[in-house]
This record gives sequence, C-alpha cells and structure tokens, in this order.
Amino acid sequence: EIPEHLPSFFSMYQRLLRLPGSKGVMKTLLRSAQFRRSRFAFGGALNDLSAIDGDFAKLFAQYWFEHPARYAGMVRYLTGLDFSLIDRLPEVHEKITAPIHFIWGADDKTFPLELAKPMISSMGSAVSLRTVEHCRFLPQEEYPRLVASEVCAFMTD
Repeated sequence: EIPEHLPSFFSMYQRLLRLPGSKGVMKTLLRSAQFRRSRFAFGGALNDLSAIDGDFAKLFAQYWFEHPARYAGMVRYLTGLDFSLIDRLPEVHEKITAPIHFIWGADDKTFPLELAKPMISSMGSAVSLRTVEHCRFLPQEEYPRLVASEVCAFMTD
C-alpha cells in the first residue's frame, strides 16, 4: 500500500459491495473469463491477459468463490479497509530497521512506480528496488522465475 494513494477500484468495490444483491452478482461475474480480463477485475493486474485464465483463475479468482467463508472474508476485507490507517504508514516505515527489497512492475497502474519511489526513499532502513519492465501489479505471476531469483538473492545477501 502507498500512503495517500487510494486505487480507484477499491472505493468503487467498497460502494458496490454494500448494495443489496451485489455479492451474488460479483460472484457470478468472477466466473466469467471476459469479466476477469476486464479492468474491473484482474485486467489491470497483468500485462498478459491470457495469464488471467488457467492457473491464475483457479488459484486466485476461483479460490474466493469456491467456499462461502472465503468469499465473505474477501468482501469484509474490501468493504472494511480503512485507508486512514494506510495513510499513517510513514510512521511505521521510518521505524523499520530490517533491509527491504521491493520488486515492482514498471507498468503497475494500481500502485504506480512514480508514487512508490518517494515512499521507498523515505523508509528508515536499507531499501532496494527492482523494477520489472513490461509488468504490472503482479510480478510474481508474470515473471515468477525473475521474482524467485530476486528473492533468493536478497535472502542470501
């Protein structure tokens, strides 16, 4: 999360999911490959929209609507997220003493890199950043080997 930044879809989903019947409609929509690929679902998370189907759909999207408790938990999270807490993260960031390594998609529209850089530079610990070109919000999905290599190198450094 980036302090002082609220991705537009969060507030949209917070409002929509409070409407009567919306939870059932959303569950139905998430079963649609066309909806999953749209900017209203996961279309903004990956550059390669074909990656949204298959394993990603099974392990991520399908995970939420297979069991009522999981779906209810996701809805509670989305509707209950208090962004005023996130806006206070700089107080927490300056207290971090452990090294941090960010792996960030250069094309991330959810949490744009130009908003992340000031946050990263204000952190109180040793911070490094690996920008992944041609990648959006989920580098671990689009470039899993690169992410694994970055994590292993950071953890053994």
